[in-house]
Amino acid sequence: MRDEKLTALVALRPEGRVNAEARLLAGEVQLERGNFDDAGKAFKGVALLYDDPAITPRALDKAAVSYRQAGKAEQADRLSARATRALPKLRRRLKIMGVT
Repeated sequence: MRDEKLTALVALRPEGRVNAEARLLAGEVQLERGNFDDAGKAFKGVALLYDDPAITPRALDKAAVSYRQAGKAEQADRLSARATRALPKLRRRLKIMGVT
């Protein structure tokens, strides 16, 4: 039932932050179910589709954790490195917003 609601939400909002958050939640569902490879794909998809300094590092980090649990350490390491590179962009955005 939860999967169907997430799919409907993604279809209703095919772009934007709501869609990205719904896709992240879909990845969380896969992670909770132990479907680590599917969770990694969902999180990585968010990072590829959305260039958002608040969403991209989180998606990359979650993808790395998922792939590590799936036994794909090399892929997890690459995604962790990308997440680390994305963090300065988030910090700059937070500083502009006055949240430091």
